[in-house]
Amino acid sequence: MNILFVDSSNNKLKFGFDIKKIKGRKIYSLKISNNINKLVLRLIKLYFKIALKKKVTYIVTSKYFKYDLDKIDENYINVTEQNNLLLNDIKYINEYIEKEKLDKRDIKMLLIFDEFTDIIKEKLNYYIEKYKIVDVLALRNTKELYNYVNNLNNKTGSVIEILDKFKEEDYNILLVFSNKYKVSQSKRSFCLDYNNSELDVKSNTYLIYQNNKNIYLKLFKDLNLDIQRFNKTKLGKLYIHTSGIMLDK
Repeated sequence: MNILFVDSSNNKLKFGFDIKKIKGRKIYSLKISNNINKLVLRLIKLYFKIALKKKVTYIVTSKYFKYDLDKIDENYINVTEQNNLLLNDIKYINEYIEKEKLDKRDIKMLLIFDEFTDIIKEKLNYYIEKYKIVDVLALRNTKELYNYVNNLNNKTGSVIEILDKFKEEDYNILLVFSNKYKVSQSKRSFCLDYNNSELDVKSNTYLIYQNNKNIYLKLFKDLNLDIQRFNKTKLGKLYIHTSGIMLDK
């Protein structure tokens, strides 16, 4: 079994890539220039074909790595991030409400999304039953969205609005499903970005990372990698995959 951490780089690298290995261990790092050509990718694949000896390799890519992993190794397991925010969101919302001592009547919630999917419908239905003011901001205000909201308002007596733009101070809870809209946490509101699994601080993979943070910090220092460029839930999931055996040495 091997472990390979992969990141891209804006800096000019010799030959277009940089490979490091931890002495006596089957743990590697690979940095690849963003504008690397196909020939160099073939050379990298040849190197790892020899080094990894066709054994199963757990590959952990950074948040910014965009290349096809098949061009690096064929016998690999891609360690993906674990995002349970769709299940755990209510925990964080309730924590915020309790912390701010908000009454249900004071809560003004906005759902921000690109496409009107079944998940958005499910969340909209759920939250409109709990809170008085729940509005939506969509990348495209489609006829389906308009009809659905109109029917929901008639059915439940709610007053959901479909917005073209919004002022952050008008809402104290922002639920962001969108990849297009960038909304940051402010002192006036709680923002939950469903695309950011690292906000799920109660998930098992995040907690596993936190419990083994010192191991990872040393590992990344030895590999000359920036740990901030890697997703914490991926690193926690890697620990589960390897049972910590290769990482704890």
